[in-house]
Amino acid sequence: MLPYQPLFLQLVLLATCWSYGTALAGSAAQPLQKQKIAVLGGGGYTGGLVFGFLQRAGSLYGTGIDRSVRCLGATQDTAVQLNRILSKHFCLAMADESYIKLTNLQDPASIASRLEGYDALVLGTGWETKVRPVTPNTYETTPNDKTVELYWQGTANDNPNEASQEALQIVQNVIQASPHLKHIVALDPSGSCLPLLQDGSVPFTCLQTSSPLLSTKDYTYRKGVQTSLSIASLSPSSDPLYIEDLAALAVQCLLSLDWGTSRSLQVSRATAVLPPTNPKRPDQEWCVNSYQLEAALRATASVK
Repeated sequence: MLPYQPLFLQLVLLATCWSYGTALAGSAAQPLQKQKIAVLGGGGYTGGLVFGFLQRAGSLYGTGIDRSVRCLGATQDTAVQLNRILSKHFCLAMADESYIKLTNLQDPASIASRLEGYDALVLGTGWETKVRPVTPNTYETTPNDKTVELYWQGTANDNPNEASQEALQIVQNVIQASPHLKHIVALDPSGSCLPLLQDGSVPFTCLQTSSPLLSTKDYTYRKGVQTSLSIASLSPSSDPLYIEDLAALAVQCLLSLDWGTSRSLQVSRATAVLPPTNPKRPDQEWCVNSYQLEAALRATASVK
């Protein structure tokens, strides 16, 4: 705490640390130092959820997340699909062109320019790739240029042996093009990203699970976290998990965990019943029941 800060501001900071728990070491530990976060593949369902949660976190004091969340996509279809997800699942939220930067995902230099000035990146497996026309007036060299668009769907446990080589190459390009980042969070049930992260120089949090993955019909952020989660260095489970809960957990890792440490965590469903919903109004939280995620991270002995 700086001695010249007004007493009121010091009390606000203390209250923030108390409300988030005592084990914070992530962005929420220093809420005045806003961190800029980027998301890869936000045109897919899971990528769109992560973007929406980050957008909400950036609108609330105490998270340490900047409002200017960035979505990396290759074509205008990323913007179309992302806004459909935000509108449906985040109560008519939207992202204009200032949030979405069309990037040649096959060119590390293009990726590096889009990530310049950003502090952290969130990505994951469960990819879908499509060959699409390059959006005019972006990075095309001829009117008929095609490119590979990456959508982070995350709706199934991928077999690492069946992972798209195009998608793996894009993720590798992104990791190699971002050595300046402070941290990368990867939602990686298949284990495809972990070797790429280990070969890179950026500290990371890799979230893995052997549990079947489900999605919730007509989900909105107001439903929040739906099940209690257990987080450890190794705790395999066959009980299903919700994609939406894992997307929220990826964001909570940015808020709660030390960005200077690399870790691989196994996520499973806890046996405990989720406590009653936090009585706060839904619009006062970036995700309803997110306190459960923070508590799960704080209770994990391997998390520092």
